[in-house]
Amino acid sequence: MSCGNCKKKCIKQCTKKDFKEALSKAEAEAMFNNQIPQDPVGAITRFVQLIATGGVFSVPGSFDFASNFYGKALIQAVLTAYTTSGTETDQHYDIRKAYWDCETRTLAVENRYSVKTLVPRVIGPDSQPLPPGFTYVQDLFIVYQFDCDYKMVYNREYFDNAQFISTYTDKYPPVCKIKCQKESNTKHFECPIPFCTTCDRAKAKQIADSVVFAYNLLAINPSLAAEVFAELFAPRGIVSTSINPLFPVVGPIPQSTFTGPGEIRNFFISFYTGNGDVNQKFDLVRFNWDCVRRTIILEGVYSAELTVPRTFTSTVGLPPVTLQPGDRYAQDYGLVIRLDCDYKIVYFRFYRESFQYRDTLPKIIQPVCASTCNCEKCFECEKRSKH
Repeated sequence: MSCGNCKKKCIKQCTKKDFKEALSKAEAEAMFNNQIPQDPVGAITRFVQLIATGGVFSVPGSFDFASNFYGKALIQAVLTAYTTSGTETDQHYDIRKAYWDCETRTLAVENRYSVKTLVPRVIGPDSQPLPPGFTYVQDLFIVYQFDCDYKMVYNREYFDNAQFISTYTDKYPPVCKIKCQKESNTKHFECPIPFCTTCDRAKAKQIADSVVFAYNLLAINPSLAAEVFAELFAPRGIVSTSINPLFPVVGPIPQSTFTGPGEIRNFFISFYTGNGDVNQKFDLVRFNWDCVRRTIILEGVYSAELTVPRTFTSTVGLPPVTLQPGDRYAQDYGLVIRLDCDYKIVYFRFYRESFQYRDTLPKIIQPVCASTCNCEKCFECEKRSKH
């Protein structure tokens, strides 16, 4: 066996070291982002080295040309132009929580992102622009996929351009701990399904499918859809959103966290029907499961038909677009769903761009490692080469 293809630093898949190595790439991106105010060109150059040759960098938007950028050269050109445009400064983001599905090589990270405006920033058709010198804060969600060499083949950001005050919270009931992972279900009644098994993943997928079912049921029976959605939650489980006030803020900030099945039921039916949406639909694009941190990561597309006119403000300098009754709009959703030991939801956060009216999730992604990828042959090769 030739050792020519063996990595000098081989990490076995689905180990703690595997997760740490993936997380280190997200931490590196955060560090490079925080270097932009001092060295924008250098910071972007260093970030691009984390990307695979055919990797895609994707941001929310209604047009593919302004949302999906393939290859290092294009990614560097687009991000360098953006960071040197003179519209923002003092960029900074901190990682809050990270989740890792080792089977799909997917890392998802919840972040706090802040930046100071240098020019007026439009945050919606009904709001005044943020003035120059204003520091706004957004809840940023990034989903990564890595190849076998921990290069990013997929980097998708989810954020709401209308948001300027963070609404993130980690005040929710605890999730399960990994101590039950290898215990027999005859000894631990609180762990009827052993953690990190095929059955465990299937059960998590069932919860994800139930969420999708509730969204799709909105088009048929909104009240029943809200009931089905609320029943998925633990008694003190929460839904967290990026609902924000108009600028300047007048009066109390709108509620952004909803606790318990009762509040969640009322929120779900109000949010998805009170704004004039009908014939709602949710298409699941990607499912990921972090069995250690008991967290589902979903990516999908929510779409609906309008019954009233709605204006969507462009994020790429294009004129606002007003859709009319009968038109459909679509938005890309990134969902974080954390579960307790009974597979009840304790934390549900959806990230989406409220300005978006066409879905632009990348359809083509460079292949990643198979779930059976490991280093055993590499280690065998190294042992033989020493004799």
